[in-house]
Amino acid sequence: MILNKFNDYISTSIPPGPKIIKLKYIINFQKGTTMLYVFYLMNYFNNYSLSAYLYLALHGTYGIIWLLKDTIIPDKNWNKKATIISSITGFSLVLLPYWLIAYITISSHVIISNLRVFFCVFFHTLGCVLMMASDSQKYFTLKYKKGLINEGWFKKIRNTNYLGEMMIYLTYAMISKSYISYFILIYIWSLLFIPNMINKDKSIKKKDGGIEYINNSYLLIPSINIICK
Repeated sequence: MILNKFNDYISTSIPPGPKIIKLKYIINFQKGTTMLYVFYLMNYFNNYSLSAYLYLALHGTYGIIWLLKDTIIPDKNWNKKATIISSITGFSLVLLPYWLIAYITISSHVIISNLRVFFCVFFHTLGCVLMMASDSQKYFTLKYKKGLINEGWFKKIRNTNYLGEMMIYLTYAMISKSYISYFILIYIWSLLFIPNMINKDKSIKKKDGGIEYINNSYLLIPSINIICK
């Protein structure tokens, strides 16, 4: 897929220089410093509101969860090395926009209702469970047996981990109450998540039972009927 090749070039291969920085270090830096970044924004804009602390708690916690996930069940894809220019470009195009959502939230002194707080905590908690549980299943299954994963968390949804991560980031946009935040999510999901899911389906079709699995599962969102089967 052309977009996948473009993404790979941007994230790892922009000249000059050798590939010396692992992608995991770039990602982990952004995830791991998010809580500090949000706390800095709260102090800079003198914003200690409910929305600010909620954002700090949710996005900051997610950063810690990500670091734990990378330590316990690392994704080998993040071991790819990138040039210095690609590292800066990838950070600017993908990771930095996530921080813009935090900036919008804190600088705007957003006021949110108790009902919005409930839905943000609900979606964020469920999203973390879906992401961690499905990634754990994928890691340990492939560690001992290569092949198609079509049971457990992946039985009805082929991209449960992506669904969880999308739910997580959706809550940050919900807190910000800004259309710009939703646009950022659509931009990143279109650039990375959707091409990766399409590419994964192509790979699944080549495996034994892959076509049958695709016909009996959903790419991302399940229907009520298939849940009840």
